[in-house]
Amino acid sequence: MQKWILLFSLFLCLKVWSQNDLDSLNSTFEDKKIPTHRIKALYGFLSQDGNNSPVTGGKGTEELEVNSARILYVKNVEKNNKWIIKSGLDNISSASTDNIDFVVSSASAHDYRVQLNVGFNHTDTSDTTSFGGYLSTSLESDYFSRGIGANYQKKNKKGGVSKLKANFFWDELRWGIITAEIFDFKTMVYPVELRDTAWFDISHRNTFNVSGKYSFITSVRSKMGFLLDITYQQGVLSTPFHRAYFSDGSLRVEKLPFNRLRIPFSLQYNYFLGSGLILKNNLRYSWDSFGVKSLTYKLQTPIKLNYFFWLKPFVRFYSQSSSFYFRPYAEHLTSSKYYTSDYDLSKFWALNYGMGIKVKKKANWTKLNGIEWLIENYSRQGGLHFWQTSILVDFSF
Repeated sequence: MQKWILLFSLFLCLKVWSQNDLDSLNSTFEDKKIPTHRIKALYGFLSQDGNNSPVTGGKGTEELEVNSARILYVKNVEKNNKWIIKSGLDNISSASTDNIDFVVSSASAHDYRVQLNVGFNHTDTSDTTSFGGYLSTSLESDYFSRGIGANYQKKNKKGGVSKLKANFFWDELRWGIITAEIFDFKTMVYPVELRDTAWFDISHRNTFNVSGKYSFITSVRSKMGFLLDITYQQGVLSTPFHRAYFSDGSLRVEKLPFNRLRIPFSLQYNYFLGSGLILKNNLRYSWDSFGVKSLTYKLQTPIKLNYFFWLKPFVRFYSQSSSFYFRPYAEHLTSSKYYTSDYDLSKFWALNYGMGIKVKKKANWTKLNGIEWLIENYSRQGGLHFWQTSILVDFSF
């Protein structure tokens, strides 16, 4: 779970936005042709280390490296309609998952993830309302995900937007869908010494998410927004190759409840100080049925040096309580119904900070829309840390 949380944060900057049709300045109002194709290409690299791997029961290396590539393609089929295609490939090298079978540099030390998302979006002629939908899939050696989603957005009379989005994913946790010659693709992979037992009689994980946002202008210099997310999961919410050690020396596969409800609420407040400086504040509180309560504060301060060049420094603080089911290595009781030593579910605080540099489109650029570069550092209580960098190139033709 941890590596996908990190990957998710790496690629938040890959978003879709549309170009406005520009009228000619002469009295005949000559139409300006909208580019038919738009492409965003993103490359990212992440390096992580730590010593609380859930694969080995809360102790052991969390070393991880990820090379990722993303391509987003937008095709304008009409003035107000567009097709959106996203694809991606991740190459993951993990010393942590290499310990599933204790064979150093085995096939489990390297993994690949491919993903594809195809969507359609429509905007009305007044450019106030838009809606769309998508189908998605992603595949790696031990995980197969399929998804469907829809979104709706409308500009409100207070200078903001009202947004509503819903997603549903149904996933399979069976091993060998890509590398079937290594394991039987009909089963999930467990730690090597625990494969004589069928720990779960199902292999699916379903996720339903609905989120909404309402934003509005509060003054000539400020804007506020409220966000609410509701996520419900059902199925195998444990990771089948995570170990759990008990106080009597026994060993089992991690086990978590088969249902989880999570509800985050966020408040956003942006304020323009002047001289090209904006303060973007985001405060979020989250509760879930595993007992985890968290608080997040993020401050981003985009600085406009000139029309084309922006600096985007940010800092984020995060704190959470422990799950009901977490205990460190060899501290679980055999009487426990559910148990995990995944430090993602422990009590901790974390700090990450970074800098983005954005170069916007210049008047004499006919195809290039802009370039953005990001570098970020993350440190968590307990020793987990990572750094990552990414570069995004955006062009139209």
